[in-house]
Amino acid sequence: MLIRKLKHRLAKIREKIWPTGFDGWLRIYPTLRCNLNCTYCVHSHNLPASSADKYQLLPWQKWAEFINQAGKNVIFTGGEPFLYPDFVKLLNAISAGIKVKIYSNFGADMQDYIKNCQRPVIFFGTYHPASGPVGKFIETINALRAAGKFQGSIHMVGWAKQLDYITKAQEEFTRHNWYVYIDDDQYLQDDSSGMKFKKKVRCTRRIYLLAPDGRRYLCISKLLRQKDALGNVLETGLGVDQVAMECQEYGYCNPCDKLGETKIVLVKE
Repeated sequence: MLIRKLKHRLAKIREKIWPTGFDGWLRIYPTLRCNLNCTYCVHSHNLPASSADKYQLLPWQKWAEFINQAGKNVIFTGGEPFLYPDFVKLLNAISAGIKVKIYSNFGADMQDYIKNCQRPVIFFGTYHPASGPVGKFIETINALRAAGKFQGSIHMVGWAKQLDYITKAQEEFTRHNWYVYIDDDQYLQDDSSGMKFKKKVRCTRRIYLLAPDGRRYLCISKLLRQKDALGNVLETGLGVDQVAMECQEYGYCNPCDKLGETKIVLVKE
């Protein structure tokens, strides 16, 4: 009973930090480069890992100018955001009134962030087996916490083929006073990303997904494949939050395409 109450309380905390549904935040992929090569990576679901560097990266000054003009809270994801050149300069250039969250595996050099970041951020940190020994990861997040530069949560991906490893890693984190929760395996949530069929649908979504070059996309699947961009936000502005599009490829979605608010209606031929 006590464990169930604790999990419920932690779920409430996580929902407050990382709300589901449309939240109005900009989800920016400053780079799709990653220092890891995880077997279960949702990005490799839609494109070869070698294609991740095909995007031309925007300079940090352009991102900062756009974010400040848009005035919306921002989530940096990727790839690994700390592999983006001058990422800490970008963080410092964002207006103080704008909240910032960062997905990170903490595998990049964090010293620039520890020494020079002048604004608060909320981390959504992820430990993967490809990150190497648990102890090394813990050293990094301990250094962040000791410097007063860690706020947020740590999780692992509940991939079915690594559950034994996850259990042992979780025990190691617990011994070092870190709570690590297990994220659901997104591949198991429904069949829209199973690549077993293709259906024509009208997809209506409320979410802001911005690629490394500033283009906005309806879904992560299209962002990764650079297909059917909604325009470049630096040229056309952010646009409305809700966008609809007919798509021939429902069934080949990305497992992460459940972010935001989504409505799928089958189009009869």
